[in-house]
Amino acid sequence: MTEKANNIRVTKNAEDVFTALRIFFELINMAVPKVDNQLTDAEIQLLCLFMSLPQDKFRHQRFGKLAKKKVLELASNNNWELSVINLNNKIYSMVTKGFLVRDEDGIITISNKIENAVKKLLTDKEITFTYEVHLKESTD
Repeated sequence: MTEKANNIRVTKNAEDVFTALRIFFELINMAVPKVDNQLTDAEIQLLCLFMSLPQDKFRHQRFGKLAKKKVLELASNNNWELSVINLNNKIYSMVTKGFLVRDEDGIITISNKIENAVKKLLTDKEITFTYEVHLKESTD
């Protein structure tokens, strides 16, 4: 058994927050065993944009119309041409993969486990990942 801990630290700089979120989602992605259920680079970037929106304004409608408009604006400012249709398709893909969930009213939110970890990262400015790797002995 090998055990390793990684710390992600966040400063007050918005670019650092985005970078920390990106590293966070890349680490989460590595833990997903089925490749088809892993996030693409574009999906990770979108999640970072959505999660970096102000909590007080977008907490209950993180993937609503106003939030999508803001994310499209941020993407455009970063030379990423993203259409509304493409954005929606990426959101629906993340729902299928289980990173986002749709409630009985059709409201899309980030899964509770991921949201709680992101809150901890943004509040405490640090989060520690501990992971284990177990290798089976060969029967040859």
